[in-house]
Amino acid sequence: MKRSLYLLLAFIAATMAVYAYAAPEARQKTHVVDRGEDLASIAKLYGTTPEEISKANFDIDFVYCGLELVIPVTISDYDLQLKEAYHKNSLYSEAQTAYRKGDYKQAVKLYDQIIEQGDALLIAYYQRGVAQYQRDKYKQAYEDLKYVVRYDDEGNFPKAQEYCKDIERIQQERSQENAQFWAGLAQTVAVVGLTAYEQSQQSKQQKTSRSSSNSSSSYSSSSSSSSSSSSSSSSSKSSSSSTCPSLKANNGKWYCRNTGKCGMCGGDGLMNGSFGQGANSLKCTLCGGSGKCKYCQ
Repeated sequence: MKRSLYLLLAFIAATMAVYAYAAPEARQKTHVVDRGEDLASIAKLYGTTPEEISKANFDIDFVYCGLELVIPVTISDYDLQLKEAYHKNSLYSEAQTAYRKGDYKQAVKLYDQIIEQGDALLIAYYQRGVAQYQRDKYKQAYEDLKYVVRYDDEGNFPKAQEYCKDIERIQQERSQENAQFWAGLAQTVAVVGLTAYEQSQQSKQQKTSRSSSNSSSSYSSSSSSSSSSSSSSSSSKSSSSSTCPSLKANNGKWYCRNTGKCGMCGGDGLMNGSFGQGANSLKCTLCGGSGKCKYCQ
């Protein structure tokens, strides 16, 4: 008995699961029929069947341009926007194909064209942001994904917020790495600068030491030279300090000025003035023609 009851409950649970999976809850969208559209093309756009659309609109079997239809939608909002995008512009399909192939750069270019044309769906910004994220272009990706988060009133792109948080984390890590790098570089520069300064100071001290040594030796030689100069000057003074007696002879008229030359003839041994000079001149009467001061002898 218990076994039969368990089997019955299991059958009911399985049946409910199948029905829940096979018949997801439908949401209703409105669609205004455009030129060239029919029930089949509209059903394909929304991921449903012409029969479901007909049932939701009083069993109509034809449509005309401008007619507003109630569309039962069972696919996700993301897939619905993707279908709308494909229907609206063929570039969406090309961009999505490039993205699936991993050609994110080409996908970004195509989404750029779509957005530049104007009136782009929100999915274009989302897909472009994700493609930029895959290319590590975090700044551009963050701008697009943040735009999606701001205008996604129906919550069709929940992953956009997750991408934004991940980008914020990556940027924070990069900022910390940059700060550590610049701090390390500044420390290295400071150490190199300090080392160079210390070497410069040592070099200056060595130059100053050599200069002082040279000055000392110069001063020593200068001192010895001054000493010898002084001593020679002293000896000269001492020799000159003894004044020649000719200073007193004839009231100093014949003073030789300590030159050793005769003060009368000036050292040429000849008479001056009216006695004439030259070979026939008379010899100096003071020095006798020797030209030497007779008082210094």
